[in-house]
Amino acid sequence: MEEKKNENIYAIWECHMDELRKKVKTIQKKCEKYGCDFTFEEVGEEIREVTDRELVDPNTGKPVVHHLKFILVHAEGTAVINGWEFVASVEHTENGNIFRKAMTDVEIPQRYRCSDPYCEHCNSHRMRKGTFIVRNVESGEFKQVGHNCLNDYTHGMSASFASFNASLKSVFEEAQNQPISGVSWFAKSFGTREVLCYSAETIRHFGYSKSENGYDSTKERMRRFFDCQHGGLFPSKLNDEVREQMESVGFNHESDGANKMVDDALAWLNEQEEKNDYIHNLKVACSLDYTAYNKFGLLVSLFPTYTREMGLYEKRAKETEQGKSSDYVGNVGDKVDVDVDSIKCVTSWESSYDGYHTSVTYIWKIIGKDGNVFTWKTSKWMDEENPPRLIKGTVKEHKEFREIKQTELTRCRIA
Repeated sequence: MEEKKNENIYAIWECHMDELRKKVKTIQKKCEKYGCDFTFEEVGEEIREVTDRELVDPNTGKPVVHHLKFILVHAEGTAVINGWEFVASVEHTENGNIFRKAMTDVEIPQRYRCSDPYCEHCNSHRMRKGTFIVRNVESGEFKQVGHNCLNDYTHGMSASFASFNASLKSVFEEAQNQPISGVSWFAKSFGTREVLCYSAETIRHFGYSKSENGYDSTKERMRRFFDCQHGGLFPSKLNDEVREQMESVGFNHESDGANKMVDDALAWLNEQEEKNDYIHNLKVACSLDYTAYNKFGLLVSLFPTYTREMGLYEKRAKETEQGKSSDYVGNVGDKVDVDVDSIKCVTSWESSYDGYHTSVTYIWKIIGKDGNVFTWKTSKWMDEENPPRLIKGTVKEHKEFREIKQTELTRCRIA
């Protein structure tokens, strides 16, 4: 970019952008009256460390440092054409592009997955915040266009904001120097690796649950744990309850198990071909150093996708076939000892016992060294990687599940 243009680029905290846009729209009316041709354009973004002068970390006693996104803005010009439809917006990152599609049934040409923020309409190359994909209704031709040129293709009202040079300069300087306070949780940026580790550790302790399950989904549970550890969970009573839940299962996002899950999943992802837009978006999101709160769901999805694609479901089917050799143990009411070969948490759920406090219930599948299968419903957490050697319990029931004979235990203790 030319040195002259660099003088008119300002870094604005993204939470101040709405106010800035409103001011520039007001100045646009003056521009129309005097025939001035200027366009307000967002040309890039960057993550900056900002020290909070009011918020102190209770653990260290030091001021909290936020990672915040700043938008780079500049003024340029525009034009007009017809006959195209909007397909997707494109977020350009240093490691590739992320699409937000309006037409989900349209597969975007692969050349745009790593394209620069280049406008194929006005043939300009700038450090834009993002671009847009449009498609010709008759010919099926795709084009990547900038913010200003998009309006020419969609019959939309012009997105260009014209103004006098002096007025624009004063507005931008005011926005750039506006103090930062009351940082919204959704305005912060977080380390991508850390978010992945929280996701992995959540799945290790509670298994994976889809977003349709709402509050109990893996994404929402991971968010609660993450928010609790980063001071973003309110009120304080809820924060204390979530912290107790994490402590009850020994939650540690820096554990060897969580890091191994992340390393294995990322290694698999790096080897995948970008056969669809989802895999492409996932690869780009996981490759970035920082991520936004609205991408947590995409990052969480890495692990069930990896599990499914690696054929672990087939492995589970093989285990089921082996489990058919299981037989019932003892009679109802008998006390039995189980020499443990392996354990697995098959499901878990939260419940409130007084309307305020919650507890977690687990159902464990226990394989004895003799090949027999046992189940135990309990609030006790066990480490699958380091299972107990001996479990003593009372036979509660005999039942068959998917052709496997299982002995349900109760009132167990780990010997």
